[in-house]
Amino acid sequence: MSVMLSAGGRKVMDTTWLDSKHYRSICDEIGERLRQQIDRTTTSMPQKILDLLQQLEQQEFEAPSLVPSLAEMEPLKIGDPIA
Repeated sequence: MSVMLSAGGRKVMDTTWLDSKHYRSICDEIGERLRQQIDRTTTSMPQKILDLLQQLEQQEFEAPSLVPSLAEMEPLKIGDPIA
């Protein structure tokens, strides 16, 4: 495994050698550890997690849709080139 620098200068791991099975296992393990760490008797989440969830929600809201709207789509006509 090698370490690369991202555009922001942060060190990140080159994870091209991981396949989807390994990614899923890692996500499952992180989820399990979070379940063990978060106290289920409290009625609210820690503020740090709420802040991170809010940041994620904002990023998803600002991200452009990958799916074109019906207004953006025009029906193809015979002989039209396919882009």
